[in-house]
Amino acid sequence: MGTGESRPARAYPGAPVLPWPDGAPAPDLPAGSAGIAVRVRTGQGDQPRWPKIYAVGVDDRPMWHGLGRMVVLTGPGEHLVEIRDRFGVASMRRVRVADGQMARLEFWTPATLGSAEGVLAPEPVRHRIGAGPSNPVVFGFMAAGLIAMVFAGRAAPFVLAALAVPVLGYLVWARSKRRADDRYRVAASTEAAEAGRDDAPGWFLGDGSPPDGLAGDHGVLVVTGALRRTLTINGHGVLDPTGEAGAWVPWPELTVAGTPRPFSWRTWCYRLPAGEHELVVTARPPRTSVTVPEIDAEPFVRTVTITAGAVTRVDLLVTATVATRALTPAEVRRQAYLEALGGDTPDGFTEPARFTARITAA
Repeated sequence: MGTGESRPARAYPGAPVLPWPDGAPAPDLPAGSAGIAVRVRTGQGDQPRWPKIYAVGVDDRPMWHGLGRMVVLTGPGEHLVEIRDRFGVASMRRVRVADGQMARLEFWTPATLGSAEGVLAPEPVRHRIGAGPSNPVVFGFMAAGLIAMVFAGRAAPFVLAALAVPVLGYLVWARSKRRADDRYRVAASTEAAEAGRDDAPGWFLGDGSPPDGLAGDHGVLVVTGALRRTLTINGHGVLDPTGEAGAWVPWPELTVAGTPRPFSWRTWCYRLPAGEHELVVTARPPRTSVTVPEIDAEPFVRTVTITAGAVTRVDLLVTATVATRALTPAEVRRQAYLEALGGDTPDGFTEPARFTARITAA
């Protein structure tokens, strides 16, 4: 059994998606709509019992989760597509589609003992070997060295030195590999090159940096938003919350000097006049319809000083906990009734009961 068979692509209830099984032709789009096809895959060496599982969202709405490929039906225009893992946001892209057009994206993560970040980009994504460092490998060599020192006697220093060589070599390789991965992520963020070409209130950069000359006689504020989330259901922790639409933490709201600006996860930039500006970022709870969750979230407030011709950076980490509860049978019937009327309802049979968020400067 492969990873795609163990966790196939599944739509969240009510999401406008079309299946696209491997080996099948692309599905036809309904008249007057556009499509965004996303293929999520992992390395061939992943164990079926423990694959990396992801959720796909478009314009801050969860669409489907699992491995494989599905097509999200959208309207013509510009859209933000994101991939989330069980902790936060793994990658994000901006796409533009015309009426009847289908954009094709791929998210690929290599199988590795260590940490390896995937990249969402137009097909085909360059397949990369795993990145490190791999804690099991390093700790394994350290344990072997301690055992060898106990039994090697006078030869212990030589045994330890022999074991240290491959460990150091592995760490050097892992560091160079991660740097190469970082360069690849920046190169995939083609949105950065378009910043400043229109008179927008802000520009999405992905993992890139603002282009040279964007500031002009102003300054540039660059804000990066990262998410770290956990989920509990009826008081019990959930190891993998990707299948729960109620765990989808929306993008924060951002204002500069009281003026709302576009913002999402990853990196945005804003051209501002020189001087002091108040930056306010507010976390938002998951959407609900049956219950009103308790909210414990203080906004992040900071006065930033913008210098003409310079770039000012603010890196933010939103640490969020979503506590959900199972709906009662009466609430489930009410939810079905609202859906039949075309109301905006949550997905599934749980509702967020409490939302806690803290925003800190990373």
